Amino acid sequence: MPYPLIIICGPSGVGKTVMIRRLLHDIPALQPTVTYTTRAQRKGAKAAEDKIMRFISPAEFRTRIRQRQFLEWALVHGHYYYGTPQKELERRRSRGPVILNIEVQGTQIVKRKIPDAHTIFILPTPRALYLRRLKKIRADDPNLAERIRDIHRELKQAPTFDYRIYNHEGKLQQTYRALKKQVKNIIDKN
Repeated sequence: MPYPLIIICGPSGVGKTVMIRRLLHDIPALQPTVTYTTRAQRKGAKAAEDKIMRFISPAEFRTRIRQRQFLEWALVHGHYYYGTPQKELERRRSRGPVILNIEVQGTQIVKRKIPDAHTIFILPTPRALYLRRLKKIRADDPNLAERIRDIHRELKQAPTFDYRIYNHEGKLQQTYRALKKQVKNIIDKN
């Protein structure tokens, strides 16, 4: 029987990536999945992204779609493809618990294909303050309006997740502790 698959989801800028990096550090048995994407590599994030991101061209991504290499894939914010390679995920799950950082649409697909996957949604609160902060830090993002539309759509899906954790503004450490506790509970039950 494979080890648990734990999916972390939440809107852009809610702190998922920071918390997942800490989980991977604090829970040595936990493994990240690899994600393929057509977006450009972020400046200053090379070392961390190299472990979990594979940057490929849109043509190569579409070839992998046709070859059915992805467990799930999506066109995110209308511009970049992201996908989870099926064989890589299976290989990692045979060795230990796996954490997957994907968006709502991908979570729904994975849950249909792997019903025993555990889903956790990180919710921002208060929402108005979160949106103001997101608009400020992403002010030069040409896709900001699309991101905000996506955020509203994603937040409506939060009740469909197995677990919901609230990231109160300015309380990332508290949120992380709650997330870590939930992830450990999932691993310990399996």
